[in-house]
Amino acid sequence: LLQARMQEYGEGRSFESYVLPLMIILFKQGFGRLLRTADDKGVVMLFDKRIHSKSYAWHLFDSLPGFARDPSAEGSRKALYTAIAQFMNITDQDAFIESLTDRIETDFDALLRQYTLPTLYLDEAAYQETRRHILAAMKAFFDFDGFKSEKQEEVMKAVLEGRDIIALMPTGGGKSLTFQLPALLRDGLTVVVSPLIALMKDQVDSLRRKKLHCVDYIVSGQRATDRENVYRRMRSGDLRLVYVSPERFRDPALMNTLRQCQVVQMVVDEAHCVSMWGHDFRPDFLHLDKVIEAMPHRPPVVTLTATATENIRQDIETQLKLVEPVVKADTFDRPNLYFKVYKMRYLTEKFPTLQRILHDQLGPAIVYTAATGTAEEVANRLRWVGYRARAYHGKMNAYERAQVQEMFDEELIDIVVATKAFGMGIDKPNIRYVIHYDMPGDLESYYQEAGRAGRDGETAYCVLLYHKSDRGIHDYFRTTSLPDPQAVSMIFGLCKSAASDTIRLSPREIEAEHGIEEQDLRVIVHLLEQADYVERKEDFTVWGVLHVFMARNEFHAALRRQSPRTQEVMGRFLAQLPRYGRGSRNEVNLLETARLIGVDVTELEHILNDLTAKELLSFRSWDRGYTLIRQPKLLTSRAYSLRQDEIHRHYDEREKKLKRMIDYAHLPRGRCRRHFILDYFGDPTAPSHCAMCDNCRPWGLPWDHVTDNDIVDASQVFDPAYTILETVFWNQAREGRKYPFGVKTLVRLLTGNDYFERRRGRNLRDIEFFGRLERLRKREKAVMGLFDRLAEEGYITWEQATFTPGGGDREVRYRVPVLLPKGMERLETGEKLGWEV
Repeated sequence: LLQARMQEYGEGRSFESYVLPLMIILFKQGFGRLLRTADDKGVVMLFDKRIHSKSYAWHLFDSLPGFARDPSAEGSRKALYTAIAQFMNITDQDAFIESLTDRIETDFDALLRQYTLPTLYLDEAAYQETRRHILAAMKAFFDFDGFKSEKQEEVMKAVLEGRDIIALMPTGGGKSLTFQLPALLRDGLTVVVSPLIALMKDQVDSLRRKKLHCVDYIVSGQRATDRENVYRRMRSGDLRLVYVSPERFRDPALMNTLRQCQVVQMVVDEAHCVSMWGHDFRPDFLHLDKVIEAMPHRPPVVTLTATATENIRQDIETQLKLVEPVVKADTFDRPNLYFKVYKMRYLTEKFPTLQRILHDQLGPAIVYTAATGTAEEVANRLRWVGYRARAYHGKMNAYERAQVQEMFDEELIDIVVATKAFGMGIDKPNIRYVIHYDMPGDLESYYQEAGRAGRDGETAYCVLLYHKSDRGIHDYFRTTSLPDPQAVSMIFGLCKSAASDTIRLSPREIEAEHGIEEQDLRVIVHLLEQADYVERKEDFTVWGVLHVFMARNEFHAALRRQSPRTQEVMGRFLAQLPRYGRGSRNEVNLLETARLIGVDVTELEHILNDLTAKELLSFRSWDRGYTLIRQPKLLTSRAYSLRQDEIHRHYDEREKKLKRMIDYAHLPRGRCRRHFILDYFGDPTAPSHCAMCDNCRPWGLPWDHVTDNDIVDASQVFDPAYTILETVFWNQAREGRKYPFGVKTLVRLLTGNDYFERRRGRNLRDIEFFGRLERLRKREKAVMGLFDRLAEEGYITWEQATFTPGGGDREVRYRVPVLLPKGMERLETGEKLGWEV
């Protein structure tokens, strides 16, 4: 309802035109119940600190008649209650006010104080003395009675000793506890670097459900007000554990905050991402060594991964510049996982095999595919044959992905069909199946994804549906895994011809002018840095939003208390703004403004971040650029392209990994699959024979009894013409809609093309028919042809509908399909049409 009214009244400014007035009305109604006469006095306290950084804050305040507010009193409980007592003419509470402290100790604060260790790091003797205390804290915070394994305790002990560590622990082996508990026991900040936003949010939400409120995260795409609140809590010492995505360390605001904190531990989770040849390589991880060096005091570094060969372990040590790291390697074996491979003669056998496996479904399942289109297709087909399934992939927006994950967690759906985007951090203990519909590109990916099954210790099934054509998509991924040579040459030329040695690149402008996406630009800059052509520094703000929270005279008075340089730079900066002061909002091109006032953009941004930290204003960056320092080698080089030896090394590495994955699929009877996997990871405990794979024990699977007669023939369920009849019926029956969809919109709906509708503010993706026919060849032409044939054969007819866009005078006419009795009868009988498409 709110969305509909926003569109009706908004005219492009829906918040200012509709939402804000509604907020103010509701806000004022609350105070109408407090003040009844002209002589009444009252106190209103808003506990939402985020209101201070909103441009509309003073619109809310000004809606209250005759209000008084003293912002300077809000930083202290004693000052606040003194101001309230004076306003209300209360004179008998001096003793109470004098007894107030500025921080109230909660039950959780008391628990933290009780279990905080007297020293940051423990030697062997101190650990043994405090071990009982540590176990008690584990029970109090996590409700665990003891360690999950001896290796888990060894890793935690090394963490508490303050050593650099490479910890290799299997998925489900309790990696997170080894740094989460030490973080709670120390009076300082533990920073966890994590590659996936979903992983961080899951872990933070899980800790908060345990009432552990001293934890938060900083990620890309986060609301600026939330990020500022995290920075404030870091500086004040309210946080003991903060998760950060690697690209955020290029943000000067974060680095400035970290320098003001006592960082007692750095943790790199999923540390295989540090390796250039790891299966989830991220260039931003290679900046972490500089982040660690930038700390006032170098904290110990813990690296954790569930999948790393010896080469990747060495890469982790080298890239992060670990100091005499302790290697703690637990067995990678997961004895409760059963491994099975189906080798398909024909691709068409995959879906029926998947149905057989899931026929008597014992619990939740994840089905992994190599491509987003396959994920959508398989999820749709599973739904058509009666399963509660949804797709999950990187092309879905964050809200859609979060919905799917929440439904899976709450068991509103039983199956998620996903690309590798549904991955690290999944902590659902009762997953009974992980089925790879397509072969992954390496054993690291396969074993990590398979390891999401059976975390509760009960038997779970890891099945690969292999066809020889599976390698095709990985050959494509391999050839596209390095950036286009022309793009590399383009960025090389831009850097070489730059006017100064300090080069500012805007990813948004690079994409608009040269068609190079930011993901590729990051890799190109990384390659140029590796070749010693440039050095990448902290990012800078291209565009940002500035809010000032006080009247001009108050703001100028506050600025006069800052350093002379800050006063000088801010004087020039403010002169460029059309307006500033209480309630103002300015979108600022910081790079251009810095150039106009003759100040380096890095210095200007540092000053604005410092004033934000002091709560004099709020400056939020929403478009960032890269700062590169040109190296002498660049000026003496004529051209740069990826060296052939680098390309061959990269391709050979990926080919080797793919071949080992194919070898796994083709293992002959008698060779243990578990032994093959564990031997690949160098696990010395690998058994030569097990009873939990199809080569050692091929019988006893829950779906052995299922035959072809027991499963639904998907071709009988999937009938494109019948699906169109269902869609036409749905379109006619939609309640509350003045205008039915026309045939063009229905074609886009069925083929999964929502580009035009999104531009009009419509959301087709929530409609059950979205993408039903997207796998048809020549999609839109084929679907339109089916509409025409249904009309020719008397199942539907065409009616003309009209609407008047934007309340104008011009009528727009369009065609709408309508069911005829023949079409309705076919839907009532459920008989498919069986037309070839």
